[in-house]
Amino acid sequence: MIYTFGPFTANSDLFELSRDGDVLTVEPLVFNILLCLLQNHGRIVTRDDLIDAVWQGRAVADTTISSRIFALRQVLGDTGTEQSYVRTIP
Repeated sequence: MIYTFGPFTANSDLFELSRDGDVLTVEPLVFNILLCLLQNHGRIVTRDDLIDAVWQGRAVADTTISSRIFALRQVLGDTGTEQSYVRTIP
């Protein structure tokens, strides 16, 4: 499936993220988090949702999830304060 948002295109079949046609380097876990968020667009995705979808229910430290979200924001050019694409809701 192909998802388009802003200047980005995520292709789940090719496991590829591009910006304005240029393919970006994305770690597999980070890409899986992005896919989970895209597939659930319009609803809040909890940490438990991410653990189930990305880590298949395995025990994961909060710092691991936070660091992968940080990496996703870096790829997307997002910041923790701006949050244009990935928004954290406390």
